[in-house]
Amino acid sequence: MADRARLNTFGEAAQRAQFFAQFAPAFEMLAAWCARDNDGEGVLRVVTRSRSRTLLDQMLAAGVDPRERLTGDNRESLLAREANARRTVSRLRTQAMQITGDQADEPAAKKLLAELETAQKDYADAWREIANADPLTRVLTDPAFAETSLAQVRKETHKSGGVLLTYMVGRDASFAVLCTDPTAAPQVFRLFAPRAVASDIGDAPSGELVARAGFRGIALKSNTKQPDRPATPPKVESVPLTDTVATRLVNHYLQQIADPSFNPTRGIALVSRTPNTGTRAAASETLGDAVLPHELREKIRASRAKRLVLVPDGALHKLPFEALTLSAEPEPRYALDELPAVCYAPSLAALAVVLNRPRVTEGEPALLTVGDPAYPESAATAGPLSRGGALPRLPYTATESKKVRQYFAPDRVTALEQADATEVNVVAALPGKRFIHLAAHGFADEAFGNAFAAVALTPPAQGHEESSNDGFLTLHEISRLKLTGCELTVLSACVTNVGPQRPLEAGVTLAGAFLGAGSRGVMASCWSVDDRATAEMMAAFFSAVRPEKGKGAAYPEALKNARLAVRGKPGWEAPFFWAPFVYVGPPD
Repeated sequence: MADRARLNTFGEAAQRAQFFAQFAPAFEMLAAWCARDNDGEGVLRVVTRSRSRTLLDQMLAAGVDPRERLTGDNRESLLAREANARRTVSRLRTQAMQITGDQADEPAAKKLLAELETAQKDYADAWREIANADPLTRVLTDPAFAETSLAQVRKETHKSGGVLLTYMVGRDASFAVLCTDPTAAPQVFRLFAPRAVASDIGDAPSGELVARAGFRGIALKSNTKQPDRPATPPKVESVPLTDTVATRLVNHYLQQIADPSFNPTRGIALVSRTPNTGTRAAASETLGDAVLPHELREKIRASRAKRLVLVPDGALHKLPFEALTLSAEPEPRYALDELPAVCYAPSLAALAVVLNRPRVTEGEPALLTVGDPAYPESAATAGPLSRGGALPRLPYTATESKKVRQYFAPDRVTALEQADATEVNVVAALPGKRFIHLAAHGFADEAFGNAFAAVALTPPAQGHEESSNDGFLTLHEISRLKLTGCELTVLSACVTNVGPQRPLEAGVTLAGAFLGAGSRGVMASCWSVDDRATAEMMAAFFSAVRPEKGKGAAYPEALKNARLAVRGKPGWEAPFFWAPFVYVGPPD
């Protein structure tokens, strides 16, 4: 019934997600009944039918631009409105990029940024009207797709030597479902959190966005210091893990592990819900124990799987599970040390879509690599796009690009660097590339559904801005690219797997936009990344994959090996350096 109702609605992604969210209580009730009866298949069917449906729409319509299907009397006016708004945003955004740190508080700068905010809203409103007028929006998905996609994902996971781990995080209870064999019944694990934590944890502090040298974007600076490890109580009472508690735990943990000085032998600071109480210390493995309980880890270990296909839910989509602390004594151990190589998926249905995208295996693979964009050097500070600010150059992206391209035949490589790394050149070079590697500044933007999140490229000369060449390849532009035949997109930049979450959806991220545009897999980051460590990570990854030979390691294993290589370098032991990137895509 929910599927039929959804197919009879219209609207762009945010509106459709909001409409579908009204059915969440029914889905959660059905999942709870199935879990009560140890019906793992039933829980998986609920998850498949209810999660990330708007991303599924986008993936099934990969390469389709709703502007091309507009009909009716208002077609020309809608197209003109969208084009004008796009041009205005491009012009103002390029101008904002020239603002220096000492100009940020001047009236002219504030006026420019206010105009940019208004222009972005005008564009978002225009695009929403175009999506609402698109007849295809109503008929993309078939309820029967859920049944066939679940069976296919289980089969392909097993075929690749993996096990499937799927989460469902609800308002009253949460579950993990483990499939070790497509012919055997899935196992359901109820998830719990310590009562003392669940009853007292508040929202994580917002932190401060700051420019920091050596980062490929804007870093979130946490003002919370890591506390001493609390004494372990003799007995810990647990309660069911809820979506509210899970979200707060994930946000607190992410803020603290995305810090180069994180120490797993200490505790993590949790803001108390009680006013004026400050923070309390919790064991650093609190979140790891909640979402990867010991019994579940033992089942994964006993399966002897060589990889783990992981489908998160809710706030867990923001988390690289490999960075979870599992124990602090006698020595620190992360999930990286216990789990097999991991690949992620936005949903079971989305994973089925990428599995159905044909692999191109004939001929030498073609690569597009982008590095060291020529950002203006008139200022030494940087700021989020909505605030303006110049972007510092990233010297190690050039080194990274050179290391990546050595694993491809020279005549199959398109390398764009410095002045050549413009938006128009990058977009023109994308078609036909089996591998895409973008090493640059990356930004997420909570406003307007992350539509203006971007990979920052070389800007045009001031006064020569165009909507198709303003220096920013944005999420809304990526979504309309045609990337048929792209095997892997590597977004070697900050926060490319970060974005606002809609109800029942994975985050709206740059990684999701590339999946929606047709890429079969994406490697993306969960926080602001270090320029030098990331260059080492990508060099190690492509060295293990070795696309030119066609016989290298699979992407999940290659990424795990690259993590271990970076973690083994003195000074880079913290998850900040080795854990930010995840591989989102099929296990094959």
